[in-house]
Amino acid sequence: GFYRLDSLPQVLNDAVKMASGWQHEIPWFPKLDDLKKEDVYVYPWSIYCNGITPSGAELIFVVPKDKKVYYIGTKM
Repeated sequence: GFYRLDSLPQVLNDAVKMASGWQHEIPWFPKLDDLKKEDVYVYPWSIYCNGITPSGAELIFVVPKDKKVYYIGTKM
């Protein structure tokens, strides 16, 4: 299901941090530090792990207030 960005399980939080590290490649993607975390939801379509550390993820971010949906797929 969807998780509020301010209350994520650890592995999902790590995947979100990893995905936000691609900001220099996709400047149109919102900077997660700039978003009000209580207003943003994330759906973990898939998370690929190397042990317990995410090495790739497909995440869907929803900002209901702005009526926007963002998708990011990453893999290291």
